Amino acid sequence: GHGFATELTRAMLRRGFDEVGLDRIIAVTHPDNLVSQRVLAKAGLRDEGWGRYYGRDLRLFAMDIALWRAGVGR
Repeated sequence: GHGFATELTRAMLRRGFDEVGLDRIIAVTHPDNLVSQRVLAKAGLRDEGWGRYYGRDLRLFAMDIALWRAGVGR
């Protein structure tokens, strides 16, 4: 409730895009984990629906470099 998770998520996006040079970053959450989903949305990742990861149906969130360069999530 202090914003630490959102700040950490933004720092990870910064590292991934600005330092590592990734074109796209994804995150997955358990469908019932609404708190994590809210953190990802606050950091600017877009809810892209469902994905199949680790043998489970999970919520998929993503951001690409174009959104990052446009200032989304900063």
